[in-house]
Amino acid sequence: MVKARAPESEQRSRAERRAPERLRAGAGGTPEADPVADLNHFLPRHASMMAAFVAVAFAIAALVTEGLPSQGTGLVGLAALGLFAAGSLFAALERRAETGRAMRLLVLLVGVVTPMALAGVALAGWVGEGLPWQWAVATLLCINAATAALLEVRIISLFCAKIAAWSGFALIGPGMLTLVSLVGVAITLALIARLEWKAAERRRLEREARERVAARAEDILRSFEETGQGWFWETDRRGLITCISPKAALVLGKSVEEVCGQPLSTIVDAGAGAVEAERTLSFHLPARSAFHDVEVRAATGEEERWWAFTGGPVYDS
Repeated sequence: MVKARAPESEQRSRAERRAPERLRAGAGGTPEADPVADLNHFLPRHASMMAAFVAVAFAIAALVTEGLPSQGTGLVGLAALGLFAAGSLFAALERRAETGRAMRLLVLLVGVVTPMALAGVALAGWVGEGLPWQWAVATLLCINAATAALLEVRIISLFCAKIAAWSGFALIGPGMLTLVSLVGVAITLALIARLEWKAAERRRLEREARERVAARAEDILRSFEETGQGWFWETDRRGLITCISPKAALVLGKSVEEVCGQPLSTIVDAGAGAVEAERTLSFHLPARSAFHDVEVRAATGEEERWWAFTGGPVYDS
């Protein structure tokens, strides 16, 4: 791959220059959701998917016991399913611009902690009504695994969900041993959550640093083109143009789409005086070697315009 610039003598007028913009928009001009920034919320946008998984888990448990739980246990389970089903509504509420920190914490409590605790309580009550405790533990483990997959790296949400689920399930055998075990689990999960949070924070800072460097480099390249000092192009290993500055395409009387995919020789006039330059490019491009200030005549038709090409190989890692 070769990247190069071609300085030009003319400069654009100040009125033609436009300030750089970084607006990413979807259909209709509305901003697109940033997948990375979305992880800063307690709930994912598709949080309601959890309701379907929990419903299937409860249905399988009913098949195992060959019957339904009692009315009280069933109502607790239905309440958990209802809150899980409303997860996407809670997620939308959390993403509103006017939603403050207190409301976000309330969303965490109602959308994550409460339904997970109710699911644990329902399974605990069901064990007392005939559901094998081994199956109840396996069901709760599956629910926790599904929650971890849904919440991804939302450390606070994951920690609260797991503690809430096992706290409700601990009602099977209340006592000092149960309390000590629950505290031990909470401490362990807290330490894991802290380590995961530090790792996520480190990844976030590294990503932001890379984005700042990339944005700065983009600004420099854009400013270089807008001041009329030159333009940029890129070819692949076959010598076909994969990228070219809109300004250069305009000078050639073509669009960027028309130029891309064509051999580099199509933008160079092979007339008199340019044979040596074309031979030089034909040597350096296949050899993937650097070259500097190779003067070529642009394929601009009747208008005579000369460019000086400078380029070097860039290898994909």
